[in-house]
Amino acid sequence: MSAAKNQNLKRQKKLEKRAKIDKATNRFMINLSWGLLAILCLRFVENGFLGSAAASMPTVMKSFAAVFAVVAVALAVCGKYRVFKNTARAFDYSIFALVACLVSLFIGFYAPIRLFLGGFFEGLLSVDSRWWISRGPITLIVIYLVLDFLWIGFKIAKVEHK
Repeated sequence: MSAAKNQNLKRQKKLEKRAKIDKATNRFMINLSWGLLAILCLRFVENGFLGSAAASMPTVMKSFAAVFAVVAVALAVCGKYRVFKNTARAFDYSIFALVACLVSLFIGFYAPIRLFLGGFFEGLLSVDSRWWISRGPITLIVIYLVLDFLWIGFKIAKVEHK
């Protein structure tokens, strides 16, 4: 009987390890998916700024910022009042929407921001606009995803060695 109990205990620990690893992996895959979607969206925004819609793009980005801000607040409120079953996911998506709002505001106001920062650092005025609109945020997304990948790898290794 003791051997069967010991076997069940080992099986239970193995299942718990597997669940932790799966949860970490799923979280990274969700972040990777949203990161790739954000990169694609930034490329479309860049094309909008470089094409015939360049004059209307700042207004479009400010409108997106407003929508993302409303979504971020709505998700945070839904998470706080437990409207959704998974409140942690509601808060995670709220943070994502807030970041999307801030990036949209940055892109929408990039010309005044560029001129303001150019007053302090003259070299920034010669930086290609694509770096302000898409390549800079894309670089930050890639850095985040690489760091997140390393962090998830560390967490998984930590779970494996326990």
